[in-house]
Amino acid sequence: SFLVDGLLDCDATIEGAISKEINPSFNMSFNISEGNFKLKTRPFILGNINALGNINNGSKNNFQSTIIRFDDFRSTTENGYIKGSFKINDLNKYFLDASLNSSWDLSKVNYYFQDSPFIKLKGILTAQTNYKGFLSFDNKFTDYFIAASHHSNVRLEKINFRYLDSPLDFNIESADCIFNNNVITINKSQLQISKSNLLFTGELEDFIPYIFEREKKMNIKGYLSSKDMFF
Repeated sequence: SFLVDGLLDCDATIEGAISKEINPSFNMSFNISEGNFKLKTRPFILGNINALGNINNGSKNNFQSTIIRFDDFRSTTENGYIKGSFKINDLNKYFLDASLNSSWDLSKVNYYFQDSPFIKLKGILTAQTNYKGFLSFDNKFTDYFIAASHHSNVRLEKINFRYLDSPLDFNIESADCIFNNNVITINKSQLQISKSNLLFTGELEDFIPYIFEREKKMNIKGYLSSKDMFF
C-alpha cells in the first residue's frame, strides 16, 4: 500500500529451520538515510527520512510477533516535519506505539481525510504526541485514530477554513489545546467567525468523532467572550 526508497545499512542474524510451517528467528539492526515514503492511496509523503532501528520477528518467528523499532526518527512532510521514536507490533495488523514531535501544513493534511468537513483548510499545527493504537494506510485510519489512546499538546496558528456548506469564514489566529483521546481542552484561543471576534476556553467532547460522522453530536463546555458578535 506504499512505496519506499532510500539507503539501508544493516547488521542481521538469521538462525533456525526453514519450511512452509516454520520460520527462522530474525534480528536486524539498521540505519536508514535519505529515505522517502509515499502512500499509493492518499497524497501522504515523507521525505529526508533518517532513523536508527531494529526488526525482530519475536517469540513465534512470524509477522504477528514481529516488532519494528525506530529510534531518532527524523523526516520532512510537505512544509513540516516529524521526529521522535516509535515501534510497530504485528505486521498482520499494525499496532503503533509512538512518541513524536511534528509540524503540519493543514492545507496538505486535509487531503488525507476524504470525509473531512473543512473546506479550503489552511494553517499550521505543531504537536507533541503520544499515540497507542492500530495503524492503517486505508479508509480504516479514521476509526483506528478515534479508538486509539492518544495525548497531544497542540498549537494552532493562522487557521482558516469553511465548514461544509456554511457561507462563513472561520479564522483561528492562535489556540493552545490538549487532545486527550476524544476530549479537546482549549486553554486559550482567538477566533474570528466572519466579522465576529471570539475568545474561548473550555472543552470539546467527541469533536473528532463528530466531524468524521462517527457521532451525531458533540458537547461543548467553556467560557466565551466577544467584543463584536454579528448575528
